[in-house]
Amino acid sequence: MKPKILKYLFLFIFSLGFVTGYAQEDDFKQRRYRPAQADFQKFVKEAYGDKANELVFDRPSRLKTLKNLFANSFIFVENSQTAGVPEYFPELSMIPLMSTYNPSLTRTTFNPATFNPFKYEFNFYSKERQFFHVDGTNYYIIIEPFVIRN
Repeated sequence: MKPKILKYLFLFIFSLGFVTGYAQEDDFKQRRYRPAQADFQKFVKEAYGDKANELVFDRPSRLKTLKNLFANSFIFVENSQTAGVPEYFPELSMIPLMSTYNPSLTRTTFNPATFNPFKYEFNFYSKERQFFHVDGTNYYIIIEPFVIRN
């Protein structure tokens, strides 16, 4: 009788771990955000100011590249767990604003739904994945390596 109980106990524990793994995976997916594609034009206009048409919208190859970056390179992750997270990522406050084209740019409170990555002087064309921590929050910005997509 004892081996039968051990068998059921093992199956129960195994099933519990399997269900818990799926719950954590679903939870992690719920905390990953990408910029809303509908905000692309608004974000470009905000970052480039009066130069948006000249530098982006009137240049088809530049426009296509920035749309590609916007759609595929930025991921915002909320991570409430510190286990497995490296101790140091550059803070968002260390990244300068791209005030070359729009000197009136200001930093705002981070919200993944409204964050404009074009306001910052990120290295968009890096061949390596980049990580940044949003100061005072559980949010991280991941910039995927630049890949030319047709």
